[in-house]
Amino acid sequence: MKTNVENYLVGDGYGQFGFKGINKTKDFYTWMQKTFIPTYYPETQYSGASLGEQDKRYFGDLSSIRVGPGRLRQVRMGKGECIYHKLTWPYYCVNYYDMYQEDEKEYCLGWKTYNATACDTVQYKSLFQTFEAWRYTKSIDIWGLPLTGEYNTYGGGGYILKLPKTRLQAQNLMSELNTFNWIDRGTRAILVEFTLYNPNANLFTYVTYITEVTEMGGSFTWTETNPFRPMVSLNAMGTFAIICYCIYVLYQLVLTYETIKGLKKDGCCKYFRVVWNSVDTVCLFLGYAAISIFIIRLINTNQAMDQFYDDKLTGANSFINFFHIVVWDMLFNIIMAILVFIASLRILRILGYNQKLTEIITVVSNAATEIIGFGFVFGIVFGAYVIFGYLIFGRTLYEYRSIFTSWGTLTNALIGKNSLDTMMMAAPQLAQFYYFTYVFCVLFTLITMFAAILNKSITDVRGDANKKGDLFGIVDMLTKSFKDLVGIAYKSEAPASKRAEAKKKYMQSIGLNPKFDTQNILRLVRTTLDEVNDGQNTSKGDINSEDLLMKRLDPQTPNRSNSRISGAETPRDISLSIVDRLKPIWIERKDTRYDMKMENNNLWRN
Repeated sequence: MKTNVENYLVGDGYGQFGFKGINKTKDFYTWMQKTFIPTYYPETQYSGASLGEQDKRYFGDLSSIRVGPGRLRQVRMGKGECIYHKLTWPYYCVNYYDMYQEDEKEYCLGWKTYNATACDTVQYKSLFQTFEAWRYTKSIDIWGLPLTGEYNTYGGGGYILKLPKTRLQAQNLMSELNTFNWIDRGTRAILVEFTLYNPNANLFTYVTYITEVTEMGGSFTWTETNPFRPMVSLNAMGTFAIICYCIYVLYQLVLTYETIKGLKKDGCCKYFRVVWNSVDTVCLFLGYAAISIFIIRLINTNQAMDQFYDDKLTGANSFINFFHIVVWDMLFNIIMAILVFIASLRILRILGYNQKLTEIITVVSNAATEIIGFGFVFGIVFGAYVIFGYLIFGRTLYEYRSIFTSWGTLTNALIGKNSLDTMMMAAPQLAQFYYFTYVFCVLFTLITMFAAILNKSITDVRGDANKKGDLFGIVDMLTKSFKDLVGIAYKSEAPASKRAEAKKKYMQSIGLNPKFDTQNILRLVRTTLDEVNDGQNTSKGDINSEDLLMKRLDPQTPNRSNSRISGAETPRDISLSIVDRLKPIWIERKDTRYDMKMENNNLWRN
């Protein structure tokens, strides 16, 4: 869509005077008369046959429809005093454009001082069709927003001329503007704005062409074509998009619940100490911002379309401003792009099981201090060359016309894309010295230092296994993510029974890798056998040797005498002694269980 519109209006050559060919004020009128108006108001088909009245509403490609009329908008500065007025008197000066100090006065034709008696009569308005183009309109009245061009940023208001419905009327308006010098020394920019709609693709296009007039008398051109789709269609893709929006809203609610639960459980400091928790919180806020912008864009679109339908019914031919909708659409796309970018980075959390990827992350984190120090030094040296290039070549080279463009030009030089030829034409000796020192100091020295820092970190990480980081299992990560999504909590790490708690305490007391300790084993066997002997005096149904054994795993039990079992001098002897003493009790318990089972079967049969 953008390329199609630019081919009709912007491209210069092959018998067409395009927007890029405008170099002076006279060229703007030529472009309007010979290129823009014939394309914006088509009257014939490709074969040369005349178009019907309905088809004349189309753009020159006969595929896009004009949404309301187009308009011309001029921003200007008023007359001011010159710094050296003794040299320039009686001439006036016009300062650099400032949207906060722009000219907002009302004028009669030819920028003459406004006189209501002469310029506000019915006869005057019927005689001159461009009387509105000499009166300032505030941005708040037309939903206007500031717009940045090649040379400056311009306000949303200005002196506006609404284009008519037919080609002949538009040509007459342009002739009248040219006759009364609508573009003069006070003009700082002329903006051509219009909106198209392609029903085949359900796509709107808001087009803005800016001709900037500098205080030195030169001119720049700037084009901005913004395709956007403010309304979701009901076809297959539109239905799929609506389903995706609904799923995302549900995910947003689940993420909100999980974030609040995590903050209540761990507190702010502990919760945000985990990097991925901070990332999820950023995504949460960006998600709500995207939802809010989507709703605002939808409301503004409905208001603009209602105004368009009312204009068709009344025939007022009012300009429908879609620029604020374009801004909301751009913000929505930017936020969605950031969310997709962060979601893509979260794949690293799943792919962390890969050893090579873990090594890359570990290499960067291991050399973080050195990289930060290098970045500081590199920023100072690189910034010095940016300022140096701007001061030397800023007046003569387009690539160094500002600090920002100089920064971009030198950044391109890092990847081998330089502008050495134009530099040699502007200042041969300085260009040679400048570029040679830049290549030596930045490309050779600093980049080599950065490579050495990474090389050292790679060697350290590969040599030290402790710095390789933990490896994440992709199956475990997917399982945990699924359980977190559906709200299934893991079991608590606390023991499920006193038996597990006693076992845990005992294992903590002897260490994770305990050595063979005869004294501990003898104490355990002795206390267990004492409990077994005591249990023989009780009822047979209450004896549970396993519980007694696990009960004595608690290290808090008072130590008894370190007596030895007769004949038990080795671990094997100790094991055989335990089996011999516990075997009668296990057999007796087995018989008891068998008798209880038979009794239960008899009861079921009866």
